[in-house]
Amino acid sequence: MKFLAITLIVHNDDRSPTERFREVVENAVLAEELGFDGFGVGERHERPFISSSPPVVLSHIAARTSRIRLFTAVTTLSLLDPVRAYEDYATLDHLSEGRLELIIGKGNGAAQAQLFHVTPEDQWERNREAYELFSANVTHPIGPYAELIDHYRERWAHYGHDPAGALVGAGTAGYYAARTSQEALAVYRPIFDARVAFQRELGLPVVFPTLEDAVERSSILVGSPQQIVDKVLRYHKRFGHEVMHLHADADGLTPRQHRDALELFQAEIAPVLRAEIPSRPFPGGAA
Repeated sequence: MKFLAITLIVHNDDRSPTERFREVVENAVLAEELGFDGFGVGERHERPFISSSPPVVLSHIAARTSRIRLFTAVTTLSLLDPVRAYEDYATLDHLSEGRLELIIGKGNGAAQAQLFHVTPEDQWERNREAYELFSANVTHPIGPYAELIDHYRERWAHYGHDPAGALVGAGTAGYYAARTSQEALAVYRPIFDARVAFQRELGLPVVFPTLEDAVERSSILVGSPQQIVDKVLRYHKRFGHEVMHLHADADGLTPRQHRDALELFQAEIAPVLRAEIPSRPFPGGAA
């Protein structure tokens, strides 16, 4: 299995945008240092995100790193001129010596759809015209996403491809590992509760009202290393995914907690999952 760290560059505190961007870049450098396979930057065009220009952010990360693969997570192609997007990312791919992986998504935010004068109905058609479908599995239970993956594999086979050849990636709604589940839950609980309060403040639906519910039914990975390994393997049985992402941001953790959790992941979780779930090289032949 391969592991990505990703960020949507949420900006909802007192830091300046400059400081927040600097943190994102340093997290990418840290991800390479710790041995992650990729680092992804999302694209959103509405508050509280400042990830409206992933090519620029990823270009800076490319200059600060040398090995880690660079991902868009995702490129909202239904909002963009496809030729302009192609030119930007083709240039970035050359500058990074072939490290770029483009992930395409429709985009779900109503505000950004209004900003670009598109409707939820025509976004699908615009996306289809520009390229193809994509979805992330971070905000709902496993069932709907498993069905979506099955649908994509069926469509892949319909157009003459081997369904086993589809490379599937899966997201996580949060990550924190500690030596014991009790410690992990205690540290992460105020972070989770603050996230739920923020969702309610924005009028968004709260799918998982408690941390325990989220740990049980969502893609969030909070617990001991063995608990996290067991959960990823359970999801893999249904998804068949070879790539998984973790949040690159501290998400309310202290810098020390953030680094310790990532180091624990690479020391005790990733080796087991890499052995249990073999993965193919990324396109282009890179490992």
